[in-house]
Amino acid sequence: MEVDFSKKWAFLRQYGDVLTGDAVRRMGRRMQNSLVFTGGTSLHLYSARLIFGDAPIRASEDLDFFNRDSLLLENPGGIREEELALAYSKALRGLSFESERRGSMVLVRPHGIKAEFFYDSRAFPTKTYAHKGLSIIHPEALFRIKLGMLSSRESVSVRDLIDVLYLSTKYPLPRRIIAGEDVCPLLEWSAVEDYLTGEGEEYFKKNGYQKLAGNLAERVEVHEKD
Repeated sequence: MEVDFSKKWAFLRQYGDVLTGDAVRRMGRRMQNSLVFTGGTSLHLYSARLIFGDAPIRASEDLDFFNRDSLLLENPGGIREEELALAYSKALRGLSFESERRGSMVLVRPHGIKAEFFYDSRAFPTKTYAHKGLSIIHPEALFRIKLGMLSSRESVSVRDLIDVLYLSTKYPLPRRIIAGEDVCPLLEWSAVEDYLTGEGEEYFKKNGYQKLAGNLAERVEVHEKD
């Protein structure tokens, strides 16, 4: 694992409750209710432990907050993501964290961890649970979103594949999975091990990594983008 990446993950593990819980609560009730903590960090910082009783499987370096009350044509009274980022940055300062807002994203110092506030209908968290007042995407919903990302993103992410592999030990894979590129090189152990925690390495070895990776690879159909 790269040194900078490792430092970011260590910082998130140490201050995760503050960055996702305390800071969000300081943004006010309406903004707090509009946010869902999502993405791979939500899985490895909370859901793996809270839902499945597992240790974090892979390291992460960013925070993703879905805005359920986004300002849209059909929701003219909603909240702009830039407003959320501004309020979050202000909340961090109140907690003695240095940060820099860039549009709808906040860089948390000293390691430059990205906290992003977004709305995307393709990533709508259809199932959530609450932890200390924070709404978190349920891993079952995240699994479906991660599978969809394999085809919708410009390139397939190794970290997304790790999340899919881990969640495939909890939920069944669909028979047919569309991806934008060949995933086999990305599923090689040498490609994924740099992102795994020590507990993650043990988990995959215990559950038969090669079999899990092969099961996923044989279901993938590559539809390259034009």
